[in-house]
Amino acid sequence: MRGLVAAALLLFAGDAAAQQTSTDVTVQPGSRVRVMAMDSLRVTGRVEAINDERLFVAPRRGIPVSISLASIDSLHVSRGHRSRTGQGAVLGALLAGSVAYLGALSHEPSANSPRQRVEEGTVLFALAAIPGALVGAAVGFLASPERWVRAPVPGR
Repeated sequence: MRGLVAAALLLFAGDAAAQQTSTDVTVQPGSRVRVMAMDSLRVTGRVEAINDERLFVAPRRGIPVSISLASIDSLHVSRGHRSRTGQGAVLGALLAGSVAYLGALSHEPSANSPRQRVEEGTVLFALAAIPGALVGAAVGFLASPERWVRAPVPGR
């Protein structure tokens, strides 16, 4: 059980280190971007083209948008999705295993000694941790957010 807790701490520490931004981000055709402009425009999509004055972004739905480079307040480039599969697996295993373990300890049959209940709880922890890890990994995979890194506006 201590090993699972240590693994959970390492997974969360690694996630915090991955949130640091990169200084060598460039915007180029094909990049997935999130643009916020002075005229309250917010667009997320793929860069189709860039010239000296405008950025052309094609949102997932709708028509491409032409944005003046001078009006852009902030520009972010997607770095893909951050995987939370490992974190979900560890949390699922800990949660399901802990519930099974505590359930075994709280059950008081007259024939079992406290030591036997602890041994049963440990076995139940291990048995419940496996499906808990699988469910947690699936939830973590589905809940992986997109990572955005601030990028300089081209031509500035």
